[in-house]
Amino acid sequence: MKRVFKAGPTRKNKRCLQKAVLSLSLVALAASWAAASDDQELLDFVLTQTAQAAKRISSLSYNFRYEIDYEPDRYGQRRRPAHVVGSGQVLQQGVKRSTSWDMVRTWSDRPDQEQIENRTVINDDYFAFWHVGNKFAYEYDHESPASMHRRAKEFQKVSARDHMAYAFGPYCNLKERYLDTVGRYQWKAESQTQPDSTVLFYVHMITPWMQKTDQPEVTYVIDPQKGFLITRRFDYHTDGRLKTDVKVSVEEFQVNGEGMCLPVRIEEKKFQPRNGGSDQPKLRSSFKAELSDFNVNQPFDDEKFTVEALGLTNDIVLIQQTIAGQLISLIYRDGVFIPEDMVRGTELAIDFALDDPLPNPDIEPRQETRASQPKLLGEPREVEANVTTAAKAQPQPAKTDTTVATLSNLLWLAVSVLGLLALGISVTFLVIRAKQKGGTI
Repeated sequence: MKRVFKAGPTRKNKRCLQKAVLSLSLVALAASWAAASDDQELLDFVLTQTAQAAKRISSLSYNFRYEIDYEPDRYGQRRRPAHVVGSGQVLQQGVKRSTSWDMVRTWSDRPDQEQIENRTVINDDYFAFWHVGNKFAYEYDHESPASMHRRAKEFQKVSARDHMAYAFGPYCNLKERYLDTVGRYQWKAESQTQPDSTVLFYVHMITPWMQKTDQPEVTYVIDPQKGFLITRRFDYHTDGRLKTDVKVSVEEFQVNGEGMCLPVRIEEKKFQPRNGGSDQPKLRSSFKAELSDFNVNQPFDDEKFTVEALGLTNDIVLIQQTIAGQLISLIYRDGVFIPEDMVRGTELAIDFALDDPLPNPDIEPRQETRASQPKLLGEPREVEANVTTAAKAQPQPAKTDTTVATLSNLLWLAVSVLGLLALGISVTFLVIRAKQKGGTI
């Protein structure tokens, strides 16, 4: 039976009564925690509740629409498009994710626009992505998503951002982030009672590179009335100025008769590293996203999170980077990935068979080197882009013929030089003899 839930927040009196009881309980707990000198107990409690909220979601799919506006930099220049709109779909199951999205980018100083469609997958073994229409796709292998390659992380942030991470923390597990960094970073938690008697928890992550020892790099605001989800986040520059301000709107849905909170709207503002002398932060970009059509705890096949799910077409070259840093080129043909050398060798043999039944022993097979590998980010250069198949099949000149031609050219040059030298000597001799006789030439 398909599991569905209501498309909006619940309004039952029972749930309202439970919320009221929860709020009063949290007020009492906050008073006791505020009196305590050590906030470790509060920190453990809040992070555990947030982790449990994330674990309630075993699988998830949803649609999203987003919009990005970029402001000119501090010099008044615009290095990015002025406006971006897009939409897509996300499948998520644990750490596995699959995204398919498209966007339209427009500029303020030119009338044209750019349409882009991207597809990405993340699983326990690798992160892969493909710009639809590009002849290259990319795969970065990793031991786990937490140890993802730096370039893969950069691409994921801008092209396959995890909307759930806004509400549940990095990798949808703020507690795991705490456990990974507790020896290097300092974590603090505090509770604040709001004017409406509700309680919010503030979790601060303080890193050693901040200029002030008590200045957090990141502050998470967690709302127990919203299922212990993160509803606000502040990131700071090293000097304490605001870097990012994120607001997350959360609503409660009914899943199998049980209330579950999910983020439905995200607003993120990023600010310039310098404010031009002003005390107010200068806006750099704004991001808005709306999430809808949730489908919770419906398991997906593992094939949904593999490189084959990218929908590659024939002759797309997959550039794979192993954990050890080795680069491997594979060509996609009819659902199978074939080593590029094997494909090119087969095509070359077919060309020889069609154009020259007798193989030419002077033609050596192409040797792949590290320098000939395409770049992993950006448009890679094509290997042998200016060499056609027909040109490859043409017999190459023999080495002996080339040597004879070179010697002939050198001999001709030597004879010409000697001739000019003899002419110069003759003219000089005639001039000297004419001067001795007092005559002219």
